Amino acid sequence: MPGAGMLSGIVIGMVLFTMTFSALAHAETIPVEIDGESYDVVYDAAGMTVSGVAADLDLISLILTVDVPEPQATLDITFDRMFFDSVIDGQDYGFLVLSDGDNANFVESQADSTSRTLSISLPIGTEEVEVVGSMFGPSPVDAVPDPVPDPVSGQTPVQTTEPDPTSELPEDPDPALETPVVPDTSMVKCGDGTVLEDGICVLDERCGDGTVLEDGICVLAPPAQRGLGGDLAAGSVGGFIAAGIIAVLAIIVVKMSRRKN
Repeated sequence: MPGAGMLSGIVIGMVLFTMTFSALAHAETIPVEIDGESYDVVYDAAGMTVSGVAADLDLISLILTVDVPEPQATLDITFDRMFFDSVIDGQDYGFLVLSDGDNANFVESQADSTSRTLSISLPIGTEEVEVVGSMFGPSPVDAVPDPVPDPVSGQTPVQTTEPDPTSELPEDPDPALETPVVPDTSMVKCGDGTVLEDGICVLDERCGDGTVLEDGICVLAPPAQRGLGGDLAAGSVGGFIAAGIIAVLAIIVVKMSRRKN
């Protein structure tokens, strides 16, 4: 008599076999031709029928012709990744599913390394279902040709990548980014009454004649540094004063002379 553990294993195995057989019994296949090769699309339809399928190589999509006479209809469709997939940068990307041109309600119910299954809900009266992916067939791999043996030595040459000599050349500097040359004026000293402008000592016109700027204030310049206008003004004033004194003395002398006479 088998033990309880063996009986449990037999029961579980029978249940799994029944579920698998039931799923296979309901699943159907419909062929589609792409670039001269025929592929089988596996699907399970409830409340509807599938009468045909075609491939749009430009849009990378599968278009299924369906008949949906019932309000609650579902279509479970499985794609072999070697036949049809939606992948971007090596990562799974969602399919786009349209029902008579409108977005359809669907979920991806299963995905593994070999296949992906979509469960699509369709409204009554639907005539066409389109599933848009990213590729038909496996991802192309750039083929690298094998090196050809040397006919003389019979040895296969080792392929090496020669560096690009132009890649080591320095780039031309941008003239707009070059730093302008500024003359050093730190050692230039200007005398009193002059200031430094653009590297040249020029006359400081901020103060009047006979004065210079010291510590931000206009003060009287030394005699040697006074301008010609100041000297002339000083001479004129002195001359007027001397002439006035002489005139006064002359008048006094005249009056005294008259009194004596």
